[in-house]
Amino acid sequence: MNPSRRFGLLRITFYPFIAVILATSVSFADPPNQASSPAATATLAEENAAESSVQPKGGKWTPLVNHWESIQFGGEGSVDITKNNDQALIRLELGDPITGVRFSGEVPQNNYELKFQAKRIEGIDFFCGVTFPIDESALTLVLGGWGGGITGISSIDGLDASENSTTLFRHYENEIWYDVRIRVSDFGVEAWIGEPDPKNPKQREESNVVELMREGQKFGLRFEMDLCTPLGLANYQCVSEFRNLGWRKLSQSEIDAAKAKHQEWTEDQ
Repeated sequence: MNPSRRFGLLRITFYPFIAVILATSVSFADPPNQASSPAATATLAEENAAESSVQPKGGKWTPLVNHWESIQFGGEGSVDITKNNDQALIRLELGDPITGVRFSGEVPQNNYELKFQAKRIEGIDFFCGVTFPIDESALTLVLGGWGGGITGISSIDGLDASENSTTLFRHYENEIWYDVRIRVSDFGVEAWIGEPDPKNPKQREESNVVELMREGQKFGLRFEMDLCTPLGLANYQCVSEFRNLGWRKLSQSEIDAAKAKHQEWTEDQ
């Protein structure tokens, strides 16, 4: 079994200029392995309250409201951060080429889950490049890169999101809030993307887009994202917004499940 499953989405290892052509001319089907969930309008505090009434999954959600600072890439666009209780709305304006923010507060390095919502307002390239810690290193999940059509992780064994096992095509619409969820455990990295169900806009469909085992992999960043560590958000020649940002610790049962998945993967090698 490949350590990164695609669930029916098309994998590519093409050159970036080919990706640009395909991303602007082809519409790709949604992956078949999806789960529906209620519309993601609840705040992190409301989700914490809801989870306290049932068997808890893990630690409480910690909102990421304060400690965001603009990154001086050179040519960056303006950054606007609006705060409201346990929420922060971060808007990154068009840069030449990159605009981003870095979180300067305390963040976990392992066995945690990060989530937020992201929306591209204007532009055709990646509207969300989220850099997140993994032990002493870091990775970036890119949404809509290389001309708008590529999603994946940078970098694995020196290969970026356009040319490694996590590379996939996925179409993104402007003015749509996408749910992003990333889970880092001792054994692997997983990511999911949610969006409105076209048949029922009150429901949201979540797709597993990354399932990566850590064993035998060398992780790192493209040099442009070094300034985003340990946790950061960036876009490339886009206007984009982020909201509902938070993280939580994984429960022991979730860590055990990741271990079992890793053992299954090891047996299939």
